[in-house]
Parts: sequence; structure tokens; C-alpha cells
Amino acid sequence: MADVEKVNGVATASIEKVDGVAYASIETIDGLTCPSGAASVTRLVAGCMDGLMSHVPIADAATQATWQNNKYDAFNTGSDFQEIAVGKDGSGNVMYVGILNSSNPEILFDDDSDITDGDTWGSINLGGSGQPAGNHRQRSVAWGNNVWVTIGMFSGSSKKLYRSTDGTNWSAIGLESLTDIAAAHTAIADVGDNQGVYGLTTNGVGDWWFGYANKLYKSTDNASSWSLHHTFTNQSNALHIKDLAYTNNSLIALFHLTTSSDAVHVASAANSDTTDWSTEVACVGNGSGQNAVTINDYHYNNLAAAGGRVLVNDTGGTLAFDVNGKTIAKPAGTDGNYKSKAGSGNLNYVIGDGNGNWYTAQDGSGSNGHICRSTDNGMSFTKIVDGFSGSKKAECICHDVPLPL
Repeated sequence: MADVEKVNGVATASIEKVDGVAYASIETIDGLTCPSGAASVTRLVAGCMDGLMSHVPIADAATQATWQNNKYDAFNTGSDFQEIAVGKDGSGNVMYVGILNSSNPEILFDDDSDITDGDTWGSINLGGSGQPAGNHRQRSVAWGNNVWVTIGMFSGSSKKLYRSTDGTNWSAIGLESLTDIAAAHTAIADVGDNQGVYGLTTNGVGDWWFGYANKLYKSTDNASSWSLHHTFTNQSNALHIKDLAYTNNSLIALFHLTTSSDAVHVASAANSDTTDWSTEVACVGNGSGQNAVTINDYHYNNLAAAGGRVLVNDTGGTLAFDVNGKTIAKPAGTDGNYKSKAGSGNLNYVIGDGNGNWYTAQDGSGSNGHICRSTDNGMSFTKIVDGFSGSKKAECICHDVPLPL
């Protein structure tokens, strides 16, 4: 599908609204795709331990006092934010949905479309009275094409995905009958990843994917129904999908290989055929003694993508790739090395804005939440906020432009 370049002679990069609707929220004009990468981020949102969150206008991204003054308990749960995503409510207003590292509740949502008001967020307790069936922790949340989706832990008898068209009311979609889902459940137990789905993504126009063990499942109807789409193989090594991302009309998968010294690989496919994949590339820096990306069970955001750039990350740093369909490689003209994080504490989450800026959420010294930023498309990071959360680790970060970018 072609992209919109101008509206009434004005370049899309200069457009803020069309008929009163923010350009970042418009998906098509006269059937043409609006490139979301042209939109500018105006706000950052961070989720921390114990349901604490904070937000700042992008102009105050490096202002510690603003982060501190704007923090509040989205939900006083005693459980940590794992991910926050931005999208729209049922009326087309900007909305944020978060998932917690807990089983009661699992999903939080800012139901009044005003993240700045300091109000407690709404919550979904899966399996509770009047709530969707199941009670498993969620590991990924995303929005695209007016649909919200979360997915996470499975059990032997319950394998479900949760879907919403307004971010407030959710329904369970049973996945138990999907081809090979039972076999995948058995296989993933062998790699100690708590039998869950960690990779979920969308192309933003109705196609969705999630990965489980070495199986890639796809929906082409806005996450309403799913089928087995592709099975990955890797000669002698056990392989499972650790994360998925989407950018530049490309689907990217991150794999964990359990019997290899280069234990983490990445591969890509063009949106036109996501069964035809590139050769897997080991996520290790160039040269003797360069670090490799190391994935553990409790680090959930290991893959970030925006503007054709991909950052694979672990708790200690990042490794960059460029992607274009079935081609994925370290950026040309760089040393290709693993980049150690800026600041102290574990690096927990990375997000890009599609315009060369990237942000990380980190534990910080004394667990007091750090924010770091890259302005050179993920090639280096600088600590910009040295603690803001009152001894509560910064677990995730997002901005106000919906992915994918």
C-alpha cells in the first residue's frame, strides 16, 4: 500500500491534525497509509514497581523534577508494571493500557483518556467475577487498527489471548485448539521460560503475530481468530521465540537457542510473506571478546523496533540491526559492537520514536529509576534522569505515538 506524502500540498511531517484528529492517530487517508514515523512524540510515560507511573512532556524528558512531580499510583497493587502501550479508546481518544507482573489484577487501563490527572487506573482481574476467564499473568500488550491485545502465561488446560476494542472491556479468545499449541507447551518447558508467550506484535493494519516455542501464529482479522503460520527450525539446537517486533514493513523475531555459545539470534521477514525468513544472525558484537546479548526468563522486552532500526537488548546493553524485509544486518559503517548501558541498574525496557531517538527504563542506583536516551538512533545512550521514582525501579517506558513505527 502506498504512503501519504502530502495532504493538500502540505508535507505530512508538518501536519499536526486533519479535521481535528491528531495525525499520529490517523491510519489511512483515501485508502493510503499514513506513515506513523512522521509523527512526533509529545509525551513519555514510565511504569515502575508497585503500580507507580510517571509521565513528562517530551520537552521535559531530561528534567528530573518533572518526572518526580508527575508520579502517582496508577494502581496500588504491590506488583510491578511490566509494559505500557499507547493506543485509542472506543471514541478515538489517546489511551494507555498496562500489564502487571501479577495475577490479580493483570491488566490496567487509563479509562478517562487523561494520563495527566493522577487518577487511579481501571483494572481487569482475569478469572474474577464478571471478568474474562483465566487468571494468568500477561507478558505483552499492544494496540493496532483499533484493537488492543494482551497475551502471556499459559497452563496445561488454559491457553488464552485477551482482546478489546476500547481498552476497557475485554474478552478471552481460546487458543487451546490451535495446531501444535499443546506440543509447544510441552517443548517450551524444556527451556525454563515458564511456559508463556513473550512475543506479540502487529503491522498496525489488521495482521497480528505471536510466538510460542518455535511456532509463529498469525491473525489476519484483527486478532479475532488465529492459526499456525510458520514453524522455525534450527538444526541441532532447541529454539524458541523470545520476542517479536515490526518496523519498515518487516517482521522481526528474536530466538533463544539453549545449546549454543551464541545463544540469541535474530531474523526477519517481509510483511508480504512472513513465512519466508532470513538466515538467523547471532546477537554478538564484532571482534574478539565482544559481548553477546544474554536473555533471561525475567527480562521481557528484548526487542525494540522503529524507523527500520532494531535494538536487541538485555539487562546490560543493546545491539543494533537495520532491517528491510528479509534483510537484517548490523548498521553499515559502525563497529557492530554490543553497547553497554548508560547509568546504573538493570536495563529493563527500550523504545524508539522512529525519528532516531530511543529511551530506556532502568533500575537506577538504589532502585531509584533512571531514564536514558539515545539521539543517534540507538548507537549510544546517555543518562538523562538520575532517579525519580522513590526507590521503585523503572520497569518500562512508552511514548504517545502508537507502534509500529
